Amino acid sequence: HGGTATAIGMSFAALVTLPFAFLDGSKFLNPSLLPMGFVVALLSSALPYSLEMYALKKMPTQTFGILMS
Repeated sequence: HGGTATAIGMSFAALVTLPFAFLDGSKFLNPSLLPMGFVVALLSSALPYSLEMYALKKMPTQTFGILMS
């Protein structure tokens, strides 16, 4: 399913980039930044990819072919 693939991909990306946050410590581990980081992650990656997967399922094959060319 598209939603599952998106969730797995976003989780893997977070695990790959998390060690870099610990290298600089104080800037990125501030608890007041966590809500803003969550909103940015949701609006810039998770939501658009989920909507794209939903739209691709509903799109006719010919339209998909034109968009990919």
